[in-house]
Amino acid sequence: MNKITIYYPSSLERFSAPDAFEVLKAKGQFEVFLEFIDPRTDCLVQKTFTFFPKPQVTTMGRCFIAEHNGLILRIPSDMEWWEAHSDGLPVQVRQKVTLLVQGEFKGVEFDLRVSPSIRVAV
Repeated sequence: MNKITIYYPSSLERFSAPDAFEVLKAKGQFEVFLEFIDPRTDCLVQKTFTFFPKPQVTTMGRCFIAEHNGLILRIPSDMEWWEAHSDGLPVQVRQKVTLLVQGEFKGVEFDLRVSPSIRVAV
């Protein structure tokens, strides 16, 4: 059975899905590296984003949420998803957002590459 690896500044630990979520709750926040083309600017964004272990109900299901200059970014909060992708290879997660473009709302989709490596501070 796969385990979720949580990376600390100088070490790592592997946990079952329920235990990993408890660790994240105890820490209060965690970081995940994301890569995407910002649909507003067509610029590549490669950055580590901070998430909070407070799953939100969205149109994509329950997700952890971060933002990039007002653009909402959603990653799965289902710890079994993280367990299934514990090989460390980036995973594409389709994003659906609504943008204000020239005075009207426009639905836009883009791919978010998620590194399944969870990082926490000590």
